Amino acid sequence: MGFKVFVSHSKADAERLRPLTETAKPWDVDLYLYENDVGPGQYVVDKVQDAIKASDFVFVFISRRNQYSAYVHQEIGYAEGQGVPVVPFVEAGIEPKNLGMLEGREYIPFDPDNPEAYLEKTREFLKKNEDIIGTVIAVVFIAVIAAIVVILLAASLGGKTPPDTS
Repeated sequence: MGFKVFVSHSKADAERLRPLTETAKPWDVDLYLYENDVGPGQYVVDKVQDAIKASDFVFVFISRRNQYSAYVHQEIGYAEGQGVPVVPFVEAGIEPKNLGMLEGREYIPFDPDNPEAYLEKTREFLKKNEDIIGTVIAVVFIAVIAAIVVILLAASLGGKTPPDTS
């Protein structure tokens, strides 16, 4: 099962995220990074909002380079408003007060000099959620089948009238 993930980050951190982008394909994860979707004449806000809405998760990378970025914090707020789960990755040394809406939330430590550590945590997160989503899909599928059976039974019985015995 694949996931669509919007990656909120600073353009200055794009190169630091290369290990994530290189390892995402074998995980069956479709990562959206703005710089990979350049379209002259398109409205950036619309494109970013559409990508967030279409995502299963938003991975937010908070680093020393972007901790004050209005865009990153707006993407967090938009994702929250759309009900898209936000998964924070936070570089060491970031003051909790600079996390905005993410303050107090658990996060994956982001160390650009040791990508293996955050990549392993990311794999664990995706695997855990794949299992949960798979279970939810199975339950929903069973509920839909049960509802169809009930509808078909009601329709087949609804068209018949009891025999007249008088």
